[in-house]
This record gives sequence, C-alpha cells and structure tokens, in this order.
Amino acid sequence: MERNNGTKMIKIVIFFIVFLWVGLFSLNAEENLIATTSEGKKVILNTDGTWSYINETEQKITIVDFDIILRDKNYDESRYNKDAILNLKVKNISGNKIGGYRITVKMENGFGDLLHTLKLTSGNSVLDNDEIDNANFVFKDNQFIDDEVYDDLSAYSKNNLIITIVDSQVLQSQ
Repeated sequence: MERNNGTKMIKIVIFFIVFLWVGLFSLNAEENLIATTSEGKKVILNTDGTWSYINETEQKITIVDFDIILRDKNYDESRYNKDAILNLKVKNISGNKIGGYRITVKMENGFGDLLHTLKLTSGNSVLDNDEIDNANFVFKDNQFIDDEVYDDLSAYSKNNLIITIVDSQVLQSQ
C-alpha cells in the first residue's frame, strides 16, 4: 500500500514539472512567425493563433536605412532598464500622401538566420510621396528573458543585421 502512494506522488511531481516546463516555454513564444503554405504562399502566424497572408502586392513603403541606439539605465531620466532604440528611416513610395503605416519586418543576422518578426505601427506619420519618416521603436531589456528583441539589437550592429519589410499597410491621407 505504501509503495502505491509513493508511485502516485512521483507521477504527480512529474506532472507538475512537465506542466511548469511547458508554461515557461510558452512565455518565450511572444512573436509572430512567418511560414509558407503548401501552395507556396507566405503567411504570418500570430501569437493569438490567427494567421494572415503576407501582402505580396507592390510595397507602398520601404526601409531606406536604420540605426541602433543603445541606452543604459538613467534614473534621472526615469529610465530604469537598459533599452535599445531601433531607428528606421521609412520612405513613402506609394505615389500618394499617406496618413500612417503598419509594417511587419523580419530581423535576420548577416547569415540570414531569422531572429525576430515584428509588427510596428507609426504614431501619426503623414508623409508625402518620397518623404522619409524617422521612426523610433524602443525595446526594453528584461534581464530575466533570453532572446528578446533587445538582446539581438544589443548583440548585433548595423553591419551584420538585416531588416526587411515582409508586409505593409498604409492609411491614405485626405
């Protein structure tokens, strides 16, 4: 009888260990993924379980340059974590004035390995045709989470990081 209770206890402990491991693993799965269907079409797999086709029509905006700015903690400026600013120079090539944009970009290292897929939205960027927006996106360091965007922005330089638009949406300006 004692042996049976010990076996049950071991099974319960193993169950909780596996449950915690799966829970911790899923905390790191915060980013969208890019996949290819059996028909060869590219899709974005969202973290909420939904998906959408990647817009393979003519792009309305493009990234012409980018910079990475790393900042340390600065309590005087109420910055309590290190952060990285991804400064994108985004050019309107739609032929029309636009009132804002949302882009999905993939971030790859110099070898072409996918690091992150990010969905970024401009605040209120009204851009004439051929005008360039200087957009800043801030990623904070969480020292308890590995492989977050901050980690890769701080580990790579502009010379060995590739950022490309895989999908874009623009708001037409009146």
